[in-house]
Amino acid sequence: MAQDDNSTTLRRAFRSRVVHAIAGLFLLLLALFADPILGRTWEWGMAQTLILFAATCFFAAACLTGPKIVVRVTHIVAAGTICLCIALVLGEVFCRLVGFDFSREQEAWLRVPVYYRQPMHPQGEVFFRRAGPIEWTGRVLSTRMAQLGITPNPYEDEAAITIRYDRDGFRNLERSSGWTIAIVGDSFTELGHLPHEALFTSVIEQELGTGVRNLGASYTGPLSHLSYLREYGRSPGLRDIVVVFFEGNDLGDLQREVKALEHWNETGIRETREFRSQTSMLRGLYQLLAGLRSARYIDESPDHVDAYFRTGTEKIPVTLGYVPPPPPTPNSMHVSRLTQFLDGFAEMRDTFGVKAWLVFMPCKRRVLHSQVWFRPSAPRSLVAWEPRGFPSVLEGLCEERALKFLDLTPTLMSETRRQGKMLYNTMWDSHLTGDGSRLVGRTIAGQIRASREGVAYREGQGNQ
Repeated sequence: MAQDDNSTTLRRAFRSRVVHAIAGLFLLLLALFADPILGRTWEWGMAQTLILFAATCFFAAACLTGPKIVVRVTHIVAAGTICLCIALVLGEVFCRLVGFDFSREQEAWLRVPVYYRQPMHPQGEVFFRRAGPIEWTGRVLSTRMAQLGITPNPYEDEAAITIRYDRDGFRNLERSSGWTIAIVGDSFTELGHLPHEALFTSVIEQELGTGVRNLGASYTGPLSHLSYLREYGRSPGLRDIVVVFFEGNDLGDLQREVKALEHWNETGIRETREFRSQTSMLRGLYQLLAGLRSARYIDESPDHVDAYFRTGTEKIPVTLGYVPPPPPTPNSMHVSRLTQFLDGFAEMRDTFGVKAWLVFMPCKRRVLHSQVWFRPSAPRSLVAWEPRGFPSVLEGLCEERALKFLDLTPTLMSETRRQGKMLYNTMWDSHLTGDGSRLVGRTIAGQIRASREGVAYREGQGNQ
């Protein structure tokens, strides 16, 4: 009997050692392969160290003997660890086999206002556009702020509007007749948070009594814009092509697009943008927990307020955002990229047989210079910035190619001072308000009208 008891005890001890060893092995594998499974770059961190420590404890318990109560407790913990790991493995395998999509990227993408969606339909060699037609109804800015978790929402009182995009994915009303002006640019031309009648392209159309084609799209750069003009800007009655150059990010976008084009020329390979199913249960759980832990933007810590715009007794908090770039030096990479873009623009003008305009769209920081009071916590780069000659550099490059140049900065600055109100959205968003867009429309229309009539354009002529 005693021999049987000893045999039973030995078997139990052996099983306990095996259970501890298996639990330690599972944790060791978890420490080594957790990052790849979760879709992260592999690196050894605190979490891996803690998991490895727990695995070491299980291995030690498998090799050493201790008080029965300790062995029983560690045995239960080890068995629970094994069961949990097996359940996770089985769940992972099952979800991958049935193809369950944890990310639901397309569903989330469709909830985002169109203005804030990256274009995904291939266009030209390496570029992208929106796939139309599209219609979206709601409060664009307010919805996006809520999706980003920004509280309190600075655009809570925004009115709901319906945004429509034509069959090519641009903000135009479908029409059978042609247009005499094609205007292209990034988000400052699309202005997907404003109703159609407030777009500066619509204002130009009304001012000049002629058709205007809006080819603006967020998240695009100058080479995309040339591709849009080439593909969608032609019309039998076309007389003017206009590129709106936003100083805040068009230089960076141009750099990215040139590299993409060079890569395509060398390899024939272009970037693709498509929704991919995420069938990993473990990755889905991790992303859920990470989302629950993510911090929300709370107004009690207003680091996003860079400055205050004063109008009378009112003090308006402002996010300035982009720091205007310094003027590029003659032999810099930026000038080389700009030369490549402007040469292409001038060549298109000659091919189309039209007038070509480069319109300089300034950052909020440039227009509000000397009209705001900075907070002590404002980024030093914003506070120290002084007006420099980037518009002059662009103007000189345009003059070399006989391209017409229009700098919107003086008009926007003078009107801001005269009216005592912002022409850009105040918080977070960097784009024009309806009033700012209308002013831009009248200014561009005045310049084009004066050019067509062969007279000099006078400041304020387009601001009536």
